[in-house]
Amino acid sequence: PVCCLFIPIIFCYFVNKPSRLAAIWSIVFGALGYVLFSTVIHLPIAYELSAVIFSLIGYIIGYIIDKNRKPHNQLSY
Repeated sequence: PVCCLFIPIIFCYFVNKPSRLAAIWSIVFGALGYVLFSTVIHLPIAYELSAVIFSLIGYIIGYIIDKNRKPHNQLSY
């Protein structure tokens, strides 16, 4: 569904260095939110909007994880 790709595409246009990991997390969370809210949990708002909100949460989590990772050349043993 398009609602899974909305957040990563928007952030790709407006962020200088978009995070690939954040985009992947966003797509996964958006897909999970779409399936979850369209079949299992029924909210009073549209399930597409719920999936977009889930996708945004996934992007934020992925961005935080990506920011806290050490670069490959600075790994300590």
